[in-house]
Amino acid sequence: MDKAAFQNQYMQPLNAQQRAAVTADRGAVLLLAVARAGGLLYVIQTVTGFVLLGVFTDLFAPFVTPLGGDELMLSALWGALACGLGYGLVLRCGSNTGGSDTIGQIISRKTSLPVGATTREMAAMPARI
Repeated sequence: MDKAAFQNQYMQPLNAQQRAAVTADRGAVLLLAVARAGGLLYVIQTVTGFVLLGVFTDLFAPFVTPLGGDELMLSALWGALACGLGYGLVLRCGSNTGGSDTIGQIISRKTSLPVGATTREMAAMPARI
């Protein structure tokens, strides 16, 4: 099979319904890992974390554009500051946002590595590959 035939058969973009199914599957697997690693309270913290992250992101989105105006770099810096503050508060409380920080917390609970360093290394991993 040549490259073009392979791409036509296996590398088609997913439609919205397929993306939703993949996201739900990944979320279910992640919640199973969370339940196994930390129990029911940790599952509740995880679900609360990713629901509230979405709510507060949508709630504060209108304020981000005026802070930077036409300057894209300034808007990016304000957004990074807000995200960093939010993630820091979430991790400080022992909760997570249902993403890679969840895996970082699970690894951190099993080893002596800090959550922030573990999550940072996981985020940098694709760039190293």
